[in-house]
Amino acid sequence: DVTGQLLGLGLKVDLTTPTSPRIIQLDGPDTMDTGTSGTFAATVNEEAADRPLDYQWDFGDGETAAGRTTTHTYDRPGRYVVSFPARNRAGRAEASTAVTAERPPAPPQIATVRAVPEPVAAGAAVQFSAAATGRDSIAYEWQFGDGATAAVASPTHTYEAPGQYTARLRVANPEPCGVLAWGLVG
Repeated sequence: DVTGQLLGLGLKVDLTTPTSPRIIQLDGPDTMDTGTSGTFAATVNEEAADRPLDYQWDFGDGETAAGRTTTHTYDRPGRYVVSFPARNRAGRAEASTAVTAERPPAPPQIATVRAVPEPVAAGAAVQFSAAATGRDSIAYEWQFGDGATAAVASPTHTYEAPGQYTARLRVANPEPCGVLAWGLVG
């Protein structure tokens, strides 16, 4: 006999508040050369935020990308605001950073180069001198053709044995530019 018995069903319901995304950190270059790729990355509270999460980068030059990590190349010099919004059904968070895109430095050019005296007797000092044009600091790398080297604009070098030597100069900032060679008779 079922009469008089209570039938019951239990239903357990957990109510939680959805968690919106929070941007913890935004990384990217402050400056970069035009035509060179830069990496941008965002750290988001992925473990706590409700799914699905949507990420969309806006690079300030009309280009966009999806994902937490991406790369971007600026074609024109300028200052750009890079924004990163993260969204889910609970809300939206946004962070931004600025990047300045600059033209890459022109490689240095050798403007003048000299060796005095020429020709020179074995055992006598030769005064080399050079001047280069270019932006930033310029590194000089001399190779005198006898195994000796120097890293200044105007070195002095002595050839011990008679012969013909080719001295080479390389200038760089930061990329190598060119090589200039000539012969010395001793």
